[in-house]
Amino acid sequence: MAVLLQPPAMTVRQRRRLQLLWRRWMKGFAAVRFRSPQASRARDRALRHAYVEILTRGRARETNQLTAADAALVIRRLQRASGRQRRTAYDYILGTAGRRGFGEHPAVLVTPPALRLLDTTAAAVGMSSAALDRFIAAHYAGVGLRRRADIRTMADLNRVLWGLRALLRRGTGMPERQKRAA
Repeated sequence: MAVLLQPPAMTVRQRRRLQLLWRRWMKGFAAVRFRSPQASRARDRALRHAYVEILTRGRARETNQLTAADAALVIRRLQRASGRQRRTAYDYILGTAGRRGFGEHPAVLVTPPALRLLDTTAAAVGMSSAALDRFIAAHYAGVGLRRRADIRTMADLNRVLWGLRALLRRGTGMPERQKRAA
């Protein structure tokens, strides 16, 4: 008599991770509204089971039938699909780019949300865009920055942000002579 070994079942941790990633991914489809919450849950469940069946190539027809290996596969695919796979190493590079003592990282280009953060921080200090350009020229000309348009990498952006945040921490805001000039 042959003994068949059952592959290990999905762990509780994998189940929680899968549920979290599924919710994140489905938030991207929030514009699709259903007539009732029950219809929404039924549609969500059917979609999730179809997704599981496609990814496992028919080995599992619903989430409860996933093995540990299949659950790992579905989790990896959901991470990619949800767009939340940004690694902590990349976040670390974004945060430390331009800092002394943190080595040189490849140039990471600045993104529009990062530039909005710069504008928000400058507004919190009380600077107009012209005053921000003067601030950048006065403090960062030595590294090649003369105005906001010269900021191309996260290292450049971080330099300016750290200067603005220092003003916020001190509570000084913009010096009076700069306020008068603005």
